[in-house]
Amino acid sequence: MTAIVLNREELQLGHGETVADTARVLSSYLDAITVRTFEHRVVEELAGASTTPVINALSNSHHPCQSLADLLALRERFGTMAGSSGAFIGDGRSNTCNSFLAACAATGMHLVIASPRGYETDADVLDEARETMTQSGGSVTLTTEPEDAVREALAVYAEVWVPMDEPQEAEERQVHLARYRVDAPLLAHAPRDAVALH
Repeated sequence: MTAIVLNREELQLGHGETVADTARVLSSYLDAITVRTFEHRVVEELAGASTTPVINALSNSHHPCQSLADLLALRERFGTMAGSSGAFIGDGRSNTCNSFLAACAATGMHLVIASPRGYETDADVLDEARETMTQSGGSVTLTTEPEDAVREALAVYAEVWVPMDEPQEAEERQVHLARYRVDAPLLAHAPRDAVALH
């Protein structure tokens, strides 16, 4: 496969060309489009207008390629994921949490999300995951206690405290998320064979 990398300055987006126009032009030349953007609506608009597959490499609400890579690592390490447990520690609203939750739902994993008040996973994201879990056999539980979240987790998942699209919240987030770090004291509460993932 030949990859053609186009950055913001090389595209006409923001200079008069719509996302849909960009999708139509790119899909006439390419076999697939991979996009990394802050606004998730851009991914959806590209997918809606493209005649080729559109892959979300990162948006402010999802990071599916990260979770797919991590599922592969977990499968290589532990075998089947169905029935195993994972923990997400930190901002439960983050794109990484949303995608790991979706991955756990699809594979039948049990996930515990530990996040401080005000950083809980969105209800719509939880509802969608729980609906999938009725078929896959997985589950999701919310807590504010990181130690409780990791007790049975084979996969302990973390996220940066300050997302790229919210640098102005750095100071506030560092205060609220200080207890939500994956370090040796937290991993001491997890099973001995647990792995830490970004």
